[in-house]
Amino acid sequence: MSYQEPKTTDYGVNACKSCFEKQRVIDRQLEEIQRLKQKLNVNQRKATNGFFGSSTPSSQIPVKANAVTENQARKGGAVIGHRGVGRQVFSSIQADEVRCAAVEVETCQTCHCRLSRQSSNERAIYEIKRERVKKIYYEIERKACPRCRKIVSGKVAGAMPRAALSNELVIEVAEQHYLLGRTLGQIAERFGINYSTLCESLKRVGKKLEPSVERLKADYRAALVRHADETGWRTDGSSGYSWYFGSKEVSLHLFRETRSASVTKEVFGSEPLSGVLVVDRYNGYNRVPCDIQYCYAHLLREMKDLASEFEASEEVKNYTQAMKVQLTDAMQLRKRGLSEAEYRKQATEIKEKILELSQRQAKHAAIRKWQDFFVEKEARLYQWCQSQEIPAENNYAEREIRKTVIARKMSYGSQSQAGAKTREIWTSILQSLKKREENPRDKLVTALNQLSQNENLDITTELFGVQSFEVVKNQPLTFH
Repeated sequence: MSYQEPKTTDYGVNACKSCFEKQRVIDRQLEEIQRLKQKLNVNQRKATNGFFGSSTPSSQIPVKANAVTENQARKGGAVIGHRGVGRQVFSSIQADEVRCAAVEVETCQTCHCRLSRQSSNERAIYEIKRERVKKIYYEIERKACPRCRKIVSGKVAGAMPRAALSNELVIEVAEQHYLLGRTLGQIAERFGINYSTLCESLKRVGKKLEPSVERLKADYRAALVRHADETGWRTDGSSGYSWYFGSKEVSLHLFRETRSASVTKEVFGSEPLSGVLVVDRYNGYNRVPCDIQYCYAHLLREMKDLASEFEASEEVKNYTQAMKVQLTDAMQLRKRGLSEAEYRKQATEIKEKILELSQRQAKHAAIRKWQDFFVEKEARLYQWCQSQEIPAENNYAEREIRKTVIARKMSYGSQSQAGAKTREIWTSILQSLKKREENPRDKLVTALNQLSQNENLDITTELFGVQSFEVVKNQPLTFH
C-alpha cells in the first residue's frame, strides 16, 4: 500500500525540478531582454543625438530637426517700439585722413544761375587699401680682404637667409593661414605666389621659432590656472589629435598621433606643480602632477541625458532638476561681481547643497551612481570654491580649440608630419603673443628682422622676455 507524499507548506518555492529549470530559463531570458532593451535605447539615442549624446557637436548630429515655424517667422533686430541710437561713426579727429568732396561746377545745370556756398555735410567711410605683393630683386655686394682673402657679403634686410618671402610677408601668410583659417591655396592665389613657396617659407622660418615652444611649456607649467582639451586632427591621411594647453598668457597647440597620457606628461613633466588644471573627465589628465577641476558644463549635460533616459522616473526627474540648478549656479557665480569673501561664502553653500543631494537615500541605481561620483571625486570637483580665478567649467579651452576645429574643416588636416609641426609652432607663438602684446605682429616682425641680421640672437628672449620666475613646486595653492 502506497501513500501520497505530503505537500510542502512553503508555497513560495516550487520544489518540482523541471519547473525550477524552466524558471531559470525564464529568468535568463528576462535578463537578456532587459540588456537588449538597454542596447536598443543607446543605439536609438546615438542615431538621433549622435555618439556623444548632448555633448555631440552640431556638425556630427546624424539627423538635424528643421527649425520650428515660430523661429522661422522671427525677424532680426530690436523689438517694435525700441528707440535706436543710430549707426556709430568716427569723427574727423579719429579719422586717418580727411578729404573734401568738392563741387566742381559753378553754375546751376537747370537755370544757369551762379551757385552760392552752403554749410557742408559730413560722412564717415571705411576704406581698404588693396594688398599688393612687390617683387624685389637684390644684388648682393661682396668684398674680399686682400690679406686673408675672406669674403664679406651684404645682408638682405627684413628677410631670413635663403627665404623667398620677406619676414613681413611670412607673418602675413602665417596669420591668414593659422589664425584666420584661410587655406594656403587661397592665399597663394590671392598673392600670386607659388603654393610650394609658401609652404617652404613657413617651414624655414618656423624652425627658427621652434625653441620658443619649450619656453611656452615652461610658462604654462608656472601658471596657477590652466586649461586643456583635445580634438581630432588628421596628419598624412592618418588619424591623430590636436591638443590644446592654455592659460592667461599661453596658448600651446600640439599635434600628436596619440591621445594617451604621454602627451600630458610631455607638457606637465613629473614634478609636483602648484595651481589647478581645468579639464573634462578624460583619463589622460588624471595623472598630471597638480590639482584637477572637472568641468561642470559636461556634468550638466550628463544630468540632462540622465533625465531624458529615465523620463518616466519621478525620482530621477527631481534629482536631476535639483542638480542642474546647483551646477548652473556654480558656473555663473564668477559673473556676479562678488568680493572674494562673498564669493567663497556662496561657493561653499553651493558645494554643501551638492553634497547634501549626494548623501540622500536614493532607490534608483542611476541616481546612486552619480551620488557616489560627487562624493568620491570631491578632490576634483570643488577647486573652484577656493577663488574666483578658478572657473567651474572648461569653456575657455572649448572656445580656444574651436579655431582648430574650423581649420580642420577648411583644410582637412595636415599633409605631412613636417606640416603638422610647422602648424604647431606658428599657432602656439602667434596666439600666445596675441595674449601678451598690444601689437603682436610688430613684435614678431622686429624679432625676425633682428634674427636675420644676427643669427646668434636668442629669439625666445626677444619675443617673450627673460624668464624671471621658476615653477612653484610643492606649495599650497594661493591667489591674490
